[in-house]
Amino acid sequence: MYKSRSEERDIRFLVADDEKDFRQFLETFLRKKGYKVTEAVNGEEALELIDRENFDVIITDLKMPGADGFAVLERSIEKNPDTQVILITGYASLESALKAIKVGAYDYVKKPFSIDEIDVVIRNAVLKINLIKANRNLLKCLKKAYDRL
Repeated sequence: MYKSRSEERDIRFLVADDEKDFRQFLETFLRKKGYKVTEAVNGEEALELIDRENFDVIITDLKMPGADGFAVLERSIEKNPDTQVILITGYASLESALKAIKVGAYDYVKKPFSIDEIDVVIRNAVLKINLIKANRNLLKCLKKAYDRL
């Protein structure tokens, strides 16, 4: 089943970064695209929000005070394995990139990045979420049809 643009925009984002300007840039960028966005000023606040709310995509800085991006990634996987987590860092290393992907991050992006680069990563994460939701919906429909037989 094809999703309309308005249905795609029901995707909920959490942006966690201790750098206010960067966090607000991402929040503005996402809102202009029509997405619902919640901000967290550090890792601890992100963990609290993840415990209280469901997010489809989380964009988090790797290094933050309190709890780092790996803690945010791990908590989000515990709470909702379908959440797509994008780790962003100015301290990229092969070791942390491999760990991020191994633990379950959707992507790992090195700062600074271009708007086009982050736009592609975000669009692909949203596409994946929409496919997961469509698949789940199709399975429900098949189950209902099977139960009626």
